[in-house]
Amino acid sequence: MEIVLFWIFLALAVCLLAKRFGRGLIIWFFIALIASPLIAIIFLLILGSTHKCPECKGGVDKDAKKCKHCGSELSA
Repeated sequence: MEIVLFWIFLALAVCLLAKRFGRGLIIWFFIALIASPLIAIIFLLILGSTHKCPECKGGVDKDAKKCKHCGSELSA
């Protein structure tokens, strides 16, 4: 029983990391539950963080100068 609670706790930690990187919480919670919290953390670190475009709210890379969805200029 303790192992299951520990696994759920780690999946919740993955959710916090996903929120910090601008990713979907529920999706990453289920990835961590089904696959492994360690695998989910590795995938999150590989994917990196995204930011939202102020115009269209689409996800863009943090280093992007232009939004790939609407083409608007992004401020630094």
